[in-house]
Amino acid sequence: MERDFVGYADTPPVVPWPNGARLAVQISVSYEEGAEYSLLDGPRRETMGEVPSPVPPDRRDLFNESFFEYGSRVGVWRILETCRRAGVPASWWACARALERNPRVARALVAAGHEICGHNDARFWRGGLTSVGAFTEYMRSAFDCLYAEAQRVPRMMSIGLHCRIAGTPARSRAFVEFLEYARRFPGVWFARRVDIARWWLEHQPPALRSSP
Repeated sequence: MERDFVGYADTPPVVPWPNGARLAVQISVSYEEGAEYSLLDGPRRETMGEVPSPVPPDRRDLFNESFFEYGSRVGVWRILETCRRAGVPASWWACARALERNPRVARALVAAGHEICGHNDARFWRGGLTSVGAFTEYMRSAFDCLYAEAQRVPRMMSIGLHCRIAGTPARSRAFVEFLEYARRFPGVWFARRVDIARWWLEHQPPALRSSP
């Protein structure tokens, strides 16, 4: 596949979202816990976690293991409950092995109507949002920018979360506060990725696209 450096440029298609919504907000949650590299499963182990591991790579890092375990034991349920209270569906990028090791999560995702997407290798690269306040401000600023631009053309915002990170008590507040903020605005459509993709293909099929 060739890389596209042009896209729609300054003439994006005007495709109204359902019910006249201006901005589509999509929550993506990575469920990787249990699928990360582990010496219990093979010759390699995950060396990145909350901080880079100081433990030699041929030895188990119990701190990092507990970091991942927290995501599957606690963090995932906190995020699920936040989505339930807000009435917001999400797309869950799940590793098959992670769901095999915690089938209760798989059943809960299906029961709640979330989208389950295939995840590739479980990897985590540390980002620059190290505080709750920074993450909250980042999401709100992105929302404000896209919501303003959506007066001219519909926009989409994606938010990515990891259960072991965003599911901690402090960081989960950033997600809660953002949803409370975004839900105050009219014309916001919280949707799964599959719903956005289907809507886009229905209203902007490939045959109707033209080069800018």
